[in-house]
Amino acid sequence: TMPGNMYDSKSLQTIVNDLMAIGLKNCLMITDRGYESTENVAFYKKNKIPFIAGIKSTNSLVLDSLKYDGDINTLFFPEKMDVDPNTGMFGRQYSLDGKHNGLSVNIYVDMKRRTNTFVDVKREVSLQKKILHDLFMEDKPCDKERVVKSCSFFNVKFRKEGKFNHVSSYDFDEAKFKRATYLSGIFANV
Repeated sequence: TMPGNMYDSKSLQTIVNDLMAIGLKNCLMITDRGYESTENVAFYKKNKIPFIAGIKSTNSLVLDSLKYDGDINTLFFPEKMDVDPNTGMFGRQYSLDGKHNGLSVNIYVDMKRRTNTFVDVKREVSLQKKILHDLFMEDKPCDKERVVKSCSFFNVKFRKEGKFNHVSSYDFDEAKFKRATYLSGIFANV
C-alpha cells in the first residue's frame, strides 16, 4: 500500500519492484499521464522494461519535437503527420536524441476536438468583447472583480467615480488566447 500523499511518479518504481519480486517478468508497462518523470524513464531503460506512458502535451518532449520539425506552425493542418483513415486523427513518431536517446514520442492531433475548442474559445471571445463594448459605450457602473473574471480574454482598465467602477478601456490578450488554443486536441505518449 502506498501512502495517500505519494505522487504517481514516485510510486511507479515501488510498484514495478513489487511486481518483479513476485516473479512477474516480460511485462509491458502502460501508464497514464503523471508517471512520465525523467527518473521513471531512466528506471525503465536501466531495467530494460518496455513501456508506453501518456505524457502531457505541455511536456518539453512534445513541444521540442513539434518545434524541431516545424509542425507547431501547421497544427491546424499538420502536413507532416499521417492521418488514420478510421479515426481521422493525425499522428507521427519523433525519435529523441541526447539524454533520451533510443526513445520516441508519439504525437496525435484530434482535429475535431482542436477545431471545436478553437470555435468555442472564439465564441467566448466574441461574447466577452460584446459585454465590454456595451459597458464601455453605455458607461455603466460595474463590479470590477466580476468583469475581470467574466472577461478573461481581455485586459480591462477601469476608472473610479465615487464608489463605482467604469470600464475605461480594454484590449484583447493574444497570449491568453494562444495558451487556450495552442495545444488543444493534442495527445502524446512516449
